[in-house]
Amino acid sequence: MPPDRGHVAALVYRFLWDYNTMLANWSTWARDEIEAWSDTAVSPARFDRAAEIGRACLSQLDADPPA
Repeated sequence: MPPDRGHVAALVYRFLWDYNTMLANWSTWARDEIEAWSDTAVSPARFDRAAEIGRACLSQLDADPPA
């Protein structure tokens, strides 16, 4: 990498690092979430859990961004 492009490479590297970290975290969370599922049928409990997940995501909109 030419030294005059290092700053751009660092930005891209940070994006890719954060993105891959997010994918790893999500896949662990998703695996844990579905571990007890025996099927994908609709149920009131699953609807409630989906709403809970949605609310948790939306609540992070007001949170401080990571450094």
